[in-house]
Amino acid sequence: MTNRATGLKRLLIVPDTHVPFHDKKAFNLVLKVLNTIKFDRLVILGDFGDMYSVSGHLKDPDIADCIAEEADAINAELDRLDHACKKSGVKDKTYIEGNHENRLYRSVMAQMPSVRRLLRVDNLLRLKERGYGFKEYGDYHKEGKLHLTHDDGKAGPVAHIAAVNNFNGSVGIGHTHQMAMCYIGDVLDRRHVGAMFGWLGDKKSPVFNYAKTRSKQKNWQLGFGTALLKMDGTAFVHTNPIINYECEVWGQLIKL
Repeated sequence: MTNRATGLKRLLIVPDTHVPFHDKKAFNLVLKVLNTIKFDRLVILGDFGDMYSVSGHLKDPDIADCIAEEADAINAELDRLDHACKKSGVKDKTYIEGNHENRLYRSVMAQMPSVRRLLRVDNLLRLKERGYGFKEYGDYHKEGKLHLTHDDGKAGPVAHIAAVNNFNGSVGIGHTHQMAMCYIGDVLDRRHVGAMFGWLGDKKSPVFNYAKTRSKQKNWQLGFGTALLKMDGTAFVHTNPIINYECEVWGQLIKL
């Protein structure tokens, strides 16, 4: 589906949400964006689910110790997202696996590799049934000339710059929880955009509220991404910060 007035396809990009440790108000605002504005495509950039219970890091079992319960919570929020997508008119949906969802694969391979085909993230979240295309962690999805991936092996404030140089093309990433854009040229005088779209997690959650991350959290930004896609694949990419649970999308102010 293409907007008849502009000839542009509208893309919504949902970054790291970390269900069930997400910022519920921020996520609700993204749902309201879908309920307010018509979109053609949705891409989830990974880490939609936190998968805390199967993390290889030291963890508190009182926070989460059952992958089935986490999966129920993630599926419940995917249900809400899918409902909003239907109302918005979204036809194409893609789910890119992040390093947090990949925790399940690593846990299964370390303990029960014989059931790896059963305990797959795409099966656990019923992604095929939901109508999502699925990209495994480390892979990327391409929308026109825009490459979308969870991460390109880098973190920190310049990860998007490294990703543009690695892809030698336009790219949007998640993973860093930060929001930034850059424009970089190449020797053929082409211009590429690199973007990080923030996150939708709750930094007050005990999962994130520990000393090692506090110095980094000052740069974490609630938000998401949007893009307008021309028929030739050119992507006009936008970062959409959430400020006091309000956001602006293509000149329209949306708030809870």
